[in-house]
Amino acid sequence: MRARVVVPAVAVFLALALAAAAGAQSTDELNRQKLREEIHKLQLENRNASGVRGWLFSGTAGFGAIAVAIVGGAVTLRKQRREAAGQRAAEEKQREEQQEQAQQQRQREIDQRELEGERRLDARFDEILVQLGSDSDAVQAGAAVSLLSFLRPDRERFHQQVRLVTLANLKVLHGPAVIQLLIRIYEQARRPDETLQGVELDFSGAILSGADLAGLDLSDAKLDKATLEEANLTGTTLVQVHGFGVCLDGAQLGSQANLARAELRGASCVGTIFHSTRLDSAKLHGADLTKAEFQGAMLQSAHFDDATIVGTRFDRANVADAFFFGATFDDEALASLARARNLDKLNAEPEVKAELARLRNQNEK
Repeated sequence: MRARVVVPAVAVFLALALAAAAGAQSTDELNRQKLREEIHKLQLENRNASGVRGWLFSGTAGFGAIAVAIVGGAVTLRKQRREAAGQRAAEEKQREEQQEQAQQQRQREIDQRELEGERRLDARFDEILVQLGSDSDAVQAGAAVSLLSFLRPDRERFHQQVRLVTLANLKVLHGPAVIQLLIRIYEQARRPDETLQGVELDFSGAILSGADLAGLDLSDAKLDKATLEEANLTGTTLVQVHGFGVCLDGAQLGSQANLARAELRGASCVGTIFHSTRLDSAKLHGADLTKAEFQGAMLQSAHFDDATIVGTRFDRANVADAFFFGATFDDEALASLARARNLDKLNAEPEVKAELARLRNQNEK
Protein backbone atom coordinates (compact mmCIF):
# COMPACT_ATOMS: atom_id res chain seq x y z
CA MET A 1 0.00 0.00 0.00
CA ARG A 2 2.84 2.43 0.76
CA ALA A 3 4.39 1.92 -2.69
CA ARG A 4 1.10 2.82 -4.32
CA VAL A 5 0.82 6.14 -2.36
CA VAL A 6 4.48 7.29 -2.43
CA VAL A 7 5.27 6.68 -6.08
CA PRO A 8 2.40 8.85 -7.50
CA ALA A 9 3.29 11.77 -5.09
CA VAL A 10 6.86 11.74 -6.32
CA ALA A 11 5.62 11.74 -9.89
CA VAL A 12 3.32 14.73 -9.24
CA PHE A 13 6.12 16.59 -7.47
CA LEU A 14 8.44 16.04 -10.38
CA ALA A 15 5.76 17.09 -12.84
CA LEU A 16 5.13 20.36 -10.99
CA ALA A 17 8.84 21.03 -10.75
CA LEU A 18 9.28 20.46 -14.42
CA ALA A 19 6.26 22.65 -15.27
CA ALA A 20 7.61 25.48 -13.17
CA ALA A 21 10.95 25.15 -14.81
CA ALA A 22 9.27 25.14 -18.19
CA GLY A 23 7.23 28.24 -17.32
CA ALA A 24 10.32 30.08 -16.17
CA GLN A 25 12.18 29.25 -19.27
CA SER A 26 11.04 28.86 -22.77
CA THR A 27 8.17 26.60 -23.68
CA ASP A 28 10.36 24.67 -25.97
CA GLU A 29 8.49 21.76 -27.44
CA LEU A 30 11.47 19.51 -27.03
CA ASN A 31 11.51 19.95 -23.26
CA ARG A 32 7.83 19.28 -22.99
CA GLN A 33 8.20 16.10 -24.93
CA LYS A 34 11.00 15.05 -22.67
CA LEU A 35 8.87 15.81 -19.64
CA ARG A 36 6.06 13.67 -20.92
CA GLU A 37 8.41 10.75 -21.53
CA GLU A 38 9.82 11.00 -18.04
CA ILE A 39 6.33 11.06 -16.53
CA HIS A 40 5.28 8.09 -18.63
CA LYS A 41 8.41 6.22 -17.58
CA LEU A 42 7.73 6.90 -13.93
CA GLN A 43 4.18 5.73 -14.32
CA LEU A 44 5.33 2.47 -15.90
CA GLU A 45 7.89 1.85 -13.17
CA ASN A 46 5.29 2.57 -10.51
CA ARG A 47 2.83 0.19 -12.12
CA ASN A 48 5.46 -2.53 -12.53
CA ALA A 49 6.72 -2.10 -9.00
CA SER A 50 3.19 -2.20 -7.64
CA GLY A 51 2.38 -5.35 -9.67
CA VAL A 52 5.54 -7.31 -8.65
CA ARG A 53 5.15 -6.49 -4.98
CA GLY A 54 1.50 -7.47 -5.03
CA TRP A 55 2.25 -10.60 -6.90
CA LEU A 56 5.05 -11.47 -4.53
CA PHE A 57 2.94 -10.66 -1.53
CA SER A 58 -0.04 -12.65 -2.70
CA GLY A 59 2.20 -15.53 -3.98
CA THR A 60 4.10 -15.82 -0.70
CA ALA A 61 0.86 -16.05 1.23
CA GLY A 62 -0.39 -18.79 -1.13
CA PHE A 63 2.81 -20.74 -0.93
CA GLY A 64 2.72 -20.55 2.85
CA ALA A 65 -0.79 -21.90 2.94
CA ILE A 66 0.11 -24.70 0.58
CA ALA A 67 3.26 -25.53 2.56
CA VAL A 68 1.28 -25.64 5.79
CA ALA A 69 -1.28 -27.89 4.16
CA ILE A 70 1.40 -30.22 2.78
CA VAL A 71 3.24 -30.44 6.10
CA GLY A 72 0.03 -31.05 7.97
CA GLY A 73 -0.99 -33.73 5.51
CA ALA A 74 2.41 -35.47 5.77
CA VAL A 75 2.24 -35.45 9.56
CA THR A 76 -1.27 -36.88 9.48
CA LEU A 77 -0.24 -39.53 6.96
CA ARG A 78 2.75 -40.59 9.05
CA LYS A 79 0.57 -40.76 12.11
CA GLN A 80 -1.98 -42.87 10.27
CA ARG A 81 0.76 -45.18 8.98
CA ARG A 82 2.24 -45.59 12.45
CA GLU A 83 -1.18 -46.37 13.85
CA ALA A 84 -1.84 -48.88 11.05
CA ALA A 85 1.59 -50.50 11.54
CA GLY A 86 1.01 -50.69 15.28
CA GLN A 87 -2.39 -52.26 14.72
CA ARG A 88 -0.93 -54.82 12.30
CA ALA A 89 1.85 -55.67 14.77
CA ALA A 90 -0.69 -56.09 17.54
CA GLU A 91 -2.82 -58.33 15.33
CA GLU A 92 0.23 -60.39 14.30
CA LYS A 93 1.30 -60.80 17.93
CA GLN A 94 -2.21 -61.83 18.84
CA ARG A 95 -2.22 -64.43 16.05
CA GLU A 96 1.19 -65.77 17.18
CA GLU A 97 -0.04 -66.01 20.77
CA GLN A 98 -3.15 -67.83 19.62
CA GLN A 99 -1.08 -70.23 17.52
CA GLU A 100 1.31 -70.87 20.42
CA GLN A 101 -1.59 -71.52 22.76
CA ALA A 102 -3.14 -73.88 20.21
CA GLN A 103 0.21 -75.71 19.83
CA GLN A 104 0.60 -76.00 23.58
CA GLN A 105 -2.91 -77.35 23.85
CA ARG A 106 -2.23 -79.94 21.15
CA GLN A 107 1.01 -80.95 22.91
CA ARG A 108 -0.85 -81.31 26.21
CA GLU A 109 -3.40 -83.52 24.50
CA ILE A 110 -0.63 -85.64 22.94
CA ASP A 111 1.17 -85.96 26.29
CA GLN A 112 -2.08 -86.92 27.95
CA ARG A 113 -2.81 -89.59 25.35
CA GLU A 114 0.74 -90.96 25.70
CA LEU A 115 0.41 -91.04 29.48
CA GLU A 116 -2.91 -92.84 29.23
CA GLY A 117 -1.37 -95.28 26.73
CA GLU A 118 1.55 -96.01 29.08
CA ARG A 119 -0.85 -96.57 31.95
CA ARG A 120 -2.82 -99.04 29.84
CA LEU A 121 0.39 -100.84 28.87
CA ASP A 122 1.51 -101.04 32.49
CA ALA A 123 -1.88 -102.43 33.46
CA ARG A 124 -1.73 -104.98 30.62
CA PHE A 125 1.79 -106.04 31.57
CA ASP A 126 0.70 -106.61 35.17
CA GLU A 127 -2.25 -108.62 33.89
CA ILE A 128 0.10 -110.86 31.86
CA LEU A 129 2.20 -111.54 34.95
CA VAL A 130 -0.90 -112.75 36.76
CA GLN A 131 -1.95 -114.91 33.80
CA LEU A 132 1.48 -116.57 33.64
CA GLY A 133 0.79 -117.86 37.13
CA SER A 134 -2.56 -119.34 36.12
CA ASP A 135 -3.33 -123.04 36.59
CA SER A 136 -4.46 -123.22 32.95
CA ASP A 137 -1.85 -124.04 30.33
CA ALA A 138 -3.96 -122.22 27.73
CA VAL A 139 -4.03 -119.02 29.79
CA GLN A 140 -0.28 -119.29 30.40
CA ALA A 141 0.37 -119.79 26.69
CA GLY A 142 -1.80 -116.79 25.78
CA ALA A 143 0.02 -114.66 28.29
CA ALA A 144 3.39 -115.79 26.94
CA VAL A 145 2.39 -114.87 23.40
CA SER A 146 1.18 -111.47 24.61
CA LEU A 147 4.66 -110.76 25.95
CA LEU A 148 5.93 -110.59 22.38
CA SER A 149 4.01 -107.36 21.79
CA PHE A 150 6.15 -105.72 24.48
CA LEU A 151 9.32 -106.35 22.47
CA ARG A 152 8.39 -103.83 19.79
CA PRO A 153 11.01 -101.09 19.21
CA ASP A 154 8.66 -98.40 20.51
CA ARG A 155 8.29 -100.26 23.82
CA GLU A 156 11.97 -100.48 24.68
CA ARG A 157 11.35 -99.67 28.34
CA PHE A 158 9.69 -103.09 28.69
CA HIS A 159 12.46 -105.14 27.04
CA GLN A 160 14.49 -105.83 30.17
CA GLN A 161 11.32 -106.59 32.12
CA VAL A 162 10.31 -109.13 29.48
CA ARG A 163 13.72 -110.84 29.80
CA LEU A 164 13.45 -110.93 33.58
CA VAL A 165 9.86 -112.16 33.60
CA THR A 166 10.61 -114.81 30.99
CA LEU A 167 13.74 -116.03 32.79
CA ALA A 168 11.88 -116.16 36.10
CA ASN A 169 9.09 -118.24 34.54
CA LEU A 170 11.63 -120.60 33.00
CA LYS A 171 12.61 -121.50 36.54
CA VAL A 172 9.13 -122.56 37.64
CA LEU A 173 6.92 -125.42 36.58
CA HIS A 174 5.17 -124.98 33.24
CA GLY A 175 3.99 -127.36 30.56
CA PRO A 176 6.34 -128.21 27.68
CA ALA A 177 4.46 -126.02 25.20
CA VAL A 178 4.58 -122.99 27.48
CA ILE A 179 8.28 -123.57 28.18
CA GLN A 180 9.06 -123.61 24.47
CA LEU A 181 7.14 -120.36 24.02
CA LEU A 182 9.02 -118.74 26.88
CA ILE A 183 12.37 -119.86 25.45
CA ARG A 184 11.52 -118.35 22.05
CA ILE A 185 10.48 -115.11 23.75
CA TYR A 186 13.72 -115.01 25.72
CA GLU A 187 15.69 -115.49 22.51
CA GLN A 188 13.95 -112.51 20.93
CA ALA A 189 14.40 -110.41 24.05
CA ARG A 190 18.14 -111.03 24.33
CA ARG A 191 20.60 -108.44 23.05
CA PRO A 192 24.08 -109.74 22.11
CA ASP A 193 25.54 -106.22 22.37
CA GLU A 194 24.06 -105.64 25.81
CA THR A 195 25.92 -106.49 28.99
CA LEU A 196 23.82 -108.57 31.37
CA GLN A 197 24.19 -107.87 35.05
CA GLY A 198 22.82 -108.95 38.41
CA VAL A 199 19.72 -111.13 38.35
CA GLU A 200 19.90 -111.41 34.56
CA LEU A 201 23.00 -113.59 35.02
CA ASP A 202 21.27 -115.98 37.40
CA PHE A 203 20.15 -118.96 35.31
CA SER A 204 20.03 -121.31 38.28
CA GLY A 205 17.33 -123.91 37.70
CA ALA A 206 16.25 -122.38 34.39
CA ILE A 207 15.09 -124.64 31.59
CA LEU A 208 16.70 -123.42 28.37
CA SER A 209 16.72 -126.58 26.30
CA GLY A 210 17.58 -125.76 22.70
CA ALA A 211 17.87 -122.05 23.46
CA ASP A 212 19.89 -119.88 21.11
CA LEU A 213 22.32 -118.04 23.37
CA ALA A 214 25.04 -117.63 20.77
CA GLY A 215 27.33 -114.66 21.18
CA LEU A 216 26.08 -113.62 24.61
CA ASP A 217 28.46 -112.53 27.32
CA LEU A 218 27.47 -114.69 30.30
CA SER A 219 30.66 -114.22 32.26
CA ASP A 220 30.22 -114.98 35.98
CA ALA A 221 26.74 -116.38 35.34
CA LYS A 222 25.15 -118.81 37.79
CA LEU A 223 24.18 -122.08 36.08
CA ASP A 224 23.48 -124.36 39.03
CA LYS A 225 21.03 -127.08 37.97
CA ALA A 226 20.28 -125.13 34.80
CA THR A 227 19.21 -127.12 31.74
CA LEU A 228 21.01 -126.05 28.57
CA GLU A 229 20.51 -129.30 26.71
CA GLU A 230 21.21 -128.88 22.97
CA ALA A 231 21.55 -125.11 23.47
CA ASN A 232 23.45 -123.04 20.94
CA LEU A 233 26.38 -121.54 22.82
CA THR A 234 28.52 -120.81 19.77
CA GLY A 235 30.74 -117.85 20.53
CA THR A 236 29.25 -117.49 24.00
CA THR A 237 31.50 -116.13 26.73
CA LEU A 238 31.19 -118.27 29.87
CA VAL A 239 34.30 -117.12 31.70
CA GLN A 240 34.20 -118.01 35.40
CA VAL A 241 30.63 -119.30 35.28
CA HIS A 242 29.49 -121.42 38.21
CA GLY A 243 27.26 -124.34 37.41
CA PHE A 244 27.09 -127.28 39.77
CA GLY A 245 24.99 -129.97 38.16
CA VAL A 246 24.36 -127.97 34.95
CA CYS A 247 23.10 -129.98 31.99
CA LEU A 248 24.94 -129.26 28.74
CA ASP A 249 24.02 -132.48 26.95
CA GLY A 250 24.30 -132.01 23.21
CA ALA A 251 25.09 -128.30 23.54
CA GLN A 252 27.12 -126.62 20.79
CA LEU A 253 30.03 -124.38 21.83
CA GLY A 254 32.75 -124.32 19.18
CA SER A 255 35.93 -122.35 18.58
CA GLN A 256 34.68 -118.97 19.71
CA ALA A 257 33.22 -120.15 23.01
CA ASN A 258 35.18 -119.34 26.15
CA LEU A 259 34.84 -121.33 29.39
CA ALA A 260 38.15 -120.28 30.90
CA ARG A 261 38.14 -120.76 34.69
CA ALA A 262 34.57 -122.06 34.57
CA GLU A 263 33.47 -124.25 37.48
CA LEU A 264 31.15 -126.96 36.18
CA ARG A 265 31.49 -129.58 38.89
CA GLY A 266 29.16 -132.50 38.39
CA ALA A 267 28.08 -131.18 34.99
CA SER A 268 26.38 -133.43 32.48
CA CYS A 269 28.11 -132.97 29.14
CA VAL A 270 26.94 -136.03 27.25
CA GLY A 271 27.62 -135.50 23.56
CA THR A 272 28.57 -131.84 24.13
CA ILE A 273 30.61 -130.25 21.34
CA PHE A 274 33.71 -128.41 22.64
CA HIS A 275 35.62 -128.21 19.35
CA SER A 276 38.52 -125.74 19.79
CA THR A 277 36.78 -124.27 22.84
CA ARG A 278 38.80 -122.51 25.53
CA LEU A 279 38.63 -124.49 28.77
CA ASP A 280 41.94 -123.50 30.32
CA SER A 281 41.80 -123.77 34.12
CA ALA A 282 38.18 -124.95 33.91
CA LYS A 283 36.98 -127.32 36.63
CA LEU A 284 34.83 -130.25 35.54
CA HIS A 285 35.29 -132.46 38.57
CA GLY A 286 32.95 -135.45 38.46
CA ALA A 287 31.46 -134.38 35.13
CA ASP A 288 29.87 -136.87 32.76
CA LEU A 289 31.78 -136.37 29.53
CA THR A 290 30.42 -139.39 27.71
CA LYS A 291 30.69 -138.90 23.93
CA ALA A 292 31.79 -135.29 24.48
CA GLU A 293 34.11 -133.89 21.80
CA PHE A 294 37.15 -131.80 22.74
CA GLN A 295 39.02 -131.92 19.42
CA GLY A 296 41.44 -129.00 19.22
CA ALA A 297 40.23 -127.61 22.57
CA MET A 298 42.52 -125.66 24.90
CA LEU A 299 42.54 -127.70 28.11
CA GLN A 300 45.64 -126.30 29.80
CA SER A 301 45.37 -126.71 33.59
CA ALA A 302 41.79 -127.96 33.25
CA HIS A 303 40.50 -130.40 35.88
CA PHE A 304 38.69 -133.60 34.83
CA ASP A 305 39.20 -135.38 38.12
CA ASP A 306 36.67 -138.17 38.81
CA ALA A 307 35.00 -137.45 35.48
CA THR A 308 33.36 -140.12 33.34
CA ILE A 309 35.33 -140.15 30.11
CA VAL A 310 33.73 -142.74 27.85
CA GLY A 311 33.78 -142.43 24.09
CA THR A 312 35.20 -138.94 24.55
CA ARG A 313 37.37 -137.35 21.86
CA PHE A 314 40.55 -135.35 22.59
CA ASP A 315 42.34 -135.38 19.22
CA ARG A 316 44.73 -132.39 18.88
CA ALA A 317 43.55 -130.92 22.18
CA ASN A 318 46.17 -129.16 24.30
CA VAL A 319 46.26 -131.07 27.59
CA ALA A 320 49.35 -129.44 29.11
CA ASP A 321 49.06 -129.59 32.90
CA ALA A 322 45.50 -130.98 32.66
CA PHE A 323 44.33 -133.21 35.55
CA PHE A 324 42.59 -136.58 35.12
CA PHE A 325 43.02 -138.15 38.56
CA GLY A 326 40.26 -140.59 39.40
CA ALA A 327 38.72 -140.28 35.92
CA THR A 328 36.99 -143.29 34.37
CA PHE A 329 38.22 -144.06 30.82
CA ASP A 330 37.22 -146.51 28.17
CA ASP A 331 39.59 -147.67 25.44
CA GLU A 332 38.15 -145.31 22.83
CA ALA A 333 38.66 -142.28 25.07
CA LEU A 334 42.22 -143.30 25.96
CA ALA A 335 43.11 -143.85 22.32
CA SER A 336 41.80 -140.39 21.45
CA LEU A 337 43.55 -138.77 24.42
CA ALA A 338 46.81 -140.33 23.25
CA ARG A 339 46.51 -138.18 20.13
CA ALA A 340 46.34 -134.96 22.15
CA ARG A 341 49.13 -132.37 22.25
CA ASN A 342 51.55 -132.00 25.19
CA LEU A 343 50.57 -135.46 26.43
CA ASP A 344 53.77 -135.73 28.40
CA LYS A 345 52.62 -132.82 30.59
CA LEU A 346 49.30 -134.45 31.47
CA ASN A 347 48.58 -135.25 35.14
CA ALA A 348 47.00 -138.66 35.90
CA GLU A 349 47.66 -141.92 37.74
CA PRO A 350 50.89 -143.64 36.66
CA GLU A 351 49.05 -146.53 35.02
CA VAL A 352 46.93 -144.12 32.97
CA LYS A 353 50.01 -142.20 31.84
CA ALA A 354 51.77 -145.46 30.96
CA GLU A 355 48.85 -146.62 28.85
CA LEU A 356 48.68 -143.24 27.09
CA ALA A 357 52.43 -143.43 26.36
CA ARG A 358 52.02 -146.90 24.93
CA LEU A 359 49.16 -145.83 22.70
CA ARG A 360 51.08 -142.80 21.50
CA ASN A 361 54.12 -144.90 20.61
CA GLN A 362 51.84 -147.29 18.78
CA ASN A 363 50.35 -144.42 16.80
CA GLU A 364 53.81 -143.18 15.86
CA LYS A 365 54.91 -146.53 14.43
